[in-house]
Amino acid sequence: MPTTEQITKLVEARTQSLKKALEDQDIDTILSWHAEESKFFDPLRGVDGLPRSQLRDFYAVPFNNMQSSKIVSSKVTAPTPYFDAWEIVGESVAMVDDPLGEGTKVGHKLVANLVSLIWWEWKGEGEWNGDLSEESIRKWKIVGQHDYCVPQRASET
Repeated sequence: MPTTEQITKLVEARTQSLKKALEDQDIDTILSWHAEESKFFDPLRGVDGLPRSQLRDFYAVPFNNMQSSKIVSSKVTAPTPYFDAWEIVGESVAMVDDPLGEGTKVGHKLVANLVSLIWWEWKGEGEWNGDLSEESIRKWKIVGQHDYCVPQRASET
C-alpha cells in the first residue's frame, strides 16, 4: 500500500507536468495525461462532457489567442491518487481582442482564477504500489476533469 509520502510525490509530479504543459501551451503533453475515455467539463463556457478526441481543438482556442501563459500560484487540495482539486491563478497576454469574451484588448494581460477538479485512474497492471518512476507515474490517466475559470481583470502590459 502506498504511503502518504508516495501519494504526495505522485500528486506533485502529475501537477508539475501539467503546469509545465499549460505554461508551454503543449497540447500533446496535456492530451497524453487524458485517458481515451476521459470527459472534460467547463460549465462556465458551456462545455459538457467533451471527449478526449475534441480536447486539442478546445485547448487550441486560448493557446492561439493568448501568449506568455504563466501560472502565478498553484495549490492542490484534497490530493489522493484518484482525485485532486487544483487551484490556479494564471496570467496571459491577449494576442487578439476579446479572446475569452470578457473585453480584453490586444496586448493586455489577463489574470484568471481556475479551479480544476480532476479524477484519475490507474491504467497500469494490478494496483499501484507506490512506484514513483516516470513510467509508473505516466500510467495514471485523467478520466474526468471539471474546470471553472473566472477571468479577474485585464490590464495594459
